[in-house]
Formats: sequence, structure tokens, C-alpha cells
Amino acid sequence: MKTMILLFVFLTSSLVQAEFPKSMKKVTLPGSYVPPTIFSSLYPYYYKFCASTQRTPREGKGGGVGGHAFMFLSRVCIDQKKGRSHLSPLVMCEDLPEYKSNPRKLKDSDLGTGVTVDSYLKNTIFMNIPGLKLFLGVGLLNGKEVLDKSMMEKISKYALNRGAVNGIEFHDSPHKKYTDDVSKLKEDERYLQVAKIAFGTDIAISYGRNLYCVNIPLNKRLMRKLVKETNENRKLVKVGKKYRGKFLVNGVKKDKVYKWDMFFKNCTHLAVNSMAKVTGVFPPILTDLPLFKQFNQIAIPANYFVEISDVLNNEPINVDEYWDDKDKRRVFEESVKAGEGGWIAQQPGTIIEEIPLYGTIGNQHAKNVKNDINLIHKNNDNILQLSIIKGSRTKGLKEKFILFKKRVMNPFKSAENLKEWFDEYRTKDFSFKARMTRYTTVGDDPKVSYRHPQGKRDYEGLNQHYRFYLSRYYKAINKVAKRRKSRYYRKKLALAKKGDPEASHYIKFIDQFELYLLKKKKDVEQFLK
Repeated sequence: MKTMILLFVFLTSSLVQAEFPKSMKKVTLPGSYVPPTIFSSLYPYYYKFCASTQRTPREGKGGGVGGHAFMFLSRVCIDQKKGRSHLSPLVMCEDLPEYKSNPRKLKDSDLGTGVTVDSYLKNTIFMNIPGLKLFLGVGLLNGKEVLDKSMMEKISKYALNRGAVNGIEFHDSPHKKYTDDVSKLKEDERYLQVAKIAFGTDIAISYGRNLYCVNIPLNKRLMRKLVKETNENRKLVKVGKKYRGKFLVNGVKKDKVYKWDMFFKNCTHLAVNSMAKVTGVFPPILTDLPLFKQFNQIAIPANYFVEISDVLNNEPINVDEYWDDKDKRRVFEESVKAGEGGWIAQQPGTIIEEIPLYGTIGNQHAKNVKNDINLIHKNNDNILQLSIIKGSRTKGLKEKFILFKKRVMNPFKSAENLKEWFDEYRTKDFSFKARMTRYTTVGDDPKVSYRHPQGKRDYEGLNQHYRFYLSRYYKAINKVAKRRKSRYYRKKLALAKKGDPEASHYIKFIDQFELYLLKKKKDVEQFLK
């Protein structure tokens, strides 16, 4: 009898699961890359987060294994109206007179500013580097030119003329060879030294390191907010304010200088925090806390590259999560209120890319640079990634301990298993590249080296990316349909009809989120046509 009842319920119930086109079923990751000319036309305003590998110069001391993190903001410029001796704040390019009088210039795919922190900075937390090419180095040289000291001098002068080092003051201890008797130099010569120090870390970064980047398309309103947040984050902690302290006790800020610290405030904190506040992807990382409290806010470049990538492209688009997460809900509802119909970071354009060290295209992870065209830096694909702390900021001490115990407990039941694991461990490739299953590559010459990892043409790779997101939107819409059939939703709906404000808010949110998903699905379908 029970079997008959179950069969009847099954036959008379409507299936929530949508029927997917066959081409979508095997699409699991968005492995695509689009040249900047195409990308900027599709997504005029975008945030790019990059994690880079260790910097290893052929002469002198190199960087740490932790690598470096930085961000690029498209269609954002620097305001140089106060001159070279003053720091240039970020500003929307369209607000500057030269772009107001000639709006066509806004379509330049190179237009934007890189934001990067470094340990030698003294009067500011970060530098603003104008132009995608100057910042990342891609396409600045033609892939055949030798990158030697004379070329580094030439690029450093170009950076100086573009305003990349305006107003920068620096500590002299980290770079003695550049900073001895710097006070005796003329203004241009002094700033040229800053540009040379910044080369390969803040200027032309792919000329000193391998880069791994992820993009988040924004809109004009969100980019304007991001500019405001970033300018605010540039300010130094005021003297006398609570500052880095020992154990659980705060200290106080004693001087008007920035002191880079790997633990309390490093490059990753800045590159992530402005984006986190504006997009709600995850909570900002707190800085300058007492020692023990700062343990919960560790920021490592590769960890955040992986975390941002996972949040955008691996986690499902879940209506419940967007309701429960106050930051995600706030960002979505602000967009609805602004007349945009909603906004979430999980959308087409969240493309991952790899940019290898200049001169290594064709074998970008080789230890020796191809044809020795790079005489400044050696290739080094080492980068620190501690997967054990991924997501640990949102976990309590007890949860951390359980997580740690699961990760490090002995999984071996016999000596044979231990030997097999150890043999595999010895030969394992621990480079960051080995941890990337699907990535995109851009090399020395932008005209020929933008290519899909599977050899597809740009638009074929882009179509695959959009098919992946069409699949995601189908699943997300199905999730909303399931939620509407749940007991929880029906209870909220009944309370909303009685005038309960919280329940009414919830029902309205579900309706708005579904409308947003349906519109995005329609947009993707239109693109694929």
C-alpha cells in the first residue's frame, strides 16, 4: 500500500530539476580568457586581483616565498593636479577634464590603475600605477626585446612620466643601493630611484614574477564605491590611535609613517579589503590588531586567489546564502534600490588567468628564461599556499582545532600505505601552477599569446564560459523553486500576509532574487545566440 502511495505521489509531482542542454552537462569550470580589447568592451568596469610568485633577481636579494598580492581597477585614473611632489589619489577617469571632453578615450582597454603595497613605502600604504600594460608588463615589450638594465631604466622613466611614483617617500633600509644619499638627488632622480625599486613588484610586475589573476566585473556605481573605499584605506593610522599590540592588549600608533608587516598589515589586506566591503564576497580582513586576535586575520596572496576563485566559480549560487549573509544581501538590495535589478559577484566575466614571467612564454614554468631575453630576473614559480587556513576567519577556536585535526591526523593504516604516500610526496610538484586545474594564459605578445588552455579561439572559450554560467543560473533558479515549496517559505508567506515586516522582507527578497536570475539567464542565452 505504501509503495502504491509513493508511486502515485511521484507520478503526480512536477519535477523541479530543469532539463539541461547536453552541451552543458560536462561544463564544470569556466576556463576561458579574453584579450583586454574584448574583455573591456564586455565588462568596462572590473576589479582584478592577482597573486604573484616569489621575485628572484639575477643580482641581489630576492623576495619572500609568500609572493605578492595587488589589484587593478579598470577605468580608474590618478588625479595629478597637485603635481609630482604630492600623492595622487584615485579618481574615476570620466570625472577628469580630458575624458569629459573626449569620452571615446574611455574605451581604451589599457585604461585603469594598479594598486600595490610595498615594504619600502613610508608616507603611504600603497602606490597607484596608471595603465594595465605598465602595471602588469603585458605587451609593454614585444616578447623579443631583451629585458636588461637599460630597458629597466627606460621603463622606470616611463613610469615616472606617467605619475606612478608621485609623492612617494620611502624607508632607506630595504634598498641601500638605491637610497644612499637620496636626499642630495634632484626631484626627478629621486623619484626615478623609487621606480627602479618598484620594478618587478609594483611596476611591470610580470617582468619579475609569474602572476595568477581573477577578475570580477562591476558596474559604474560599484566602481565608484570601490575608489572611495580604496582612497580611504590608503590613510595611515592616526598617531595615538589603537594599534598593533602584544597578546590581547592594544598598543598605540607612535609616528606618522607606514610600517609594512607580513602579519599585521601586508599587501593582501589592502588588495582584498576594498573589494570585500563593496561586493560582499566575504568579510574584510582586519588589520593592526593585538597579536592573538590577528591570528584570525592572516592574509596570504595565494590563499586569497584560491578563495576568491572558489567563491566566484565553484560555490553554487544559493538564494539562502544571499539572504543569510548580511553583506551579500546588503549589496544585492542596494543594487535593486539603485534601479539595477540586483547584483552578485557570481556572474560571467569572473575569468581566471595566468601571466608568466616575461620571456618564458612557451615554457612558462622553466627555471631558465627562454632565449635569455630577461636578464633582470630568474624564473621562480614558488608561492606559499596554506590551504589549512582557508576560510578559517569565519571559524571559532573549537572549529579550527577540529579542522586542523582532520587535516593532520594520521591517515595510514599500515607501513605500506605510509611508504606509498611518502614516495608520492617526494615527487609531488608543489608549484602554484600544479594546483591550478584550469587556467588561462597570456604571455609576452598580446597579439598572439592570448589563448585558451585547450587551444580554442577567444570566442569559443568565452562561449564555454557563458555556457557554464547558464548551467549555474538554471541550478540557482531551481533552488529558488525548491525554496518556494518548502515549509519554511510557506510559514513566512503566511506571516507576511498578516503584515509581519521581517517575513514580508524575506518574501520580497526571494521574488527579487528570482527576477534577477531569470534576467541574467536571458542575457546569457542572448549572448550565446
